Amino acid sequence: MPRCIYCREEMETMEYLETESGFTSAEVCINENCVIHNIVNLYFKEWKLTKEEIEARLNKMDVSWNWMGKFFVLVDPINHYKVRAKLVTLNLENGAMLLDSTIDYVNIPVL
Repeated sequence: MPRCIYCREEMETMEYLETESGFTSAEVCINENCVIHNIVNLYFKEWKLTKEEIEARLNKMDVSWNWMGKFFVLVDPINHYKVRAKLVTLNLENGAMLLDSTIDYVNIPVL
């Protein structure tokens, strides 16, 4: 079994309903004390790639994101590792680190 990168506990496979593509499964950390349950966004800055290049690539991915001086990508404890995996190649090419945020910058209300 894979282990959570945050708490190192074994993860369990969980099936869940995705709104557009039906049921899918993911490896999920079930440790209630793990920090993954507080992370709502992964974020990174443009570094080697331009803002426009990154925007175009994020728009091709099945992820919710927002630009607020950095790129913030929405995650939850269930899809966290799946979203992180989608961002690996982009971040390697961009040369940026993928960081965690406990503040939701994707679903902020517009005033």
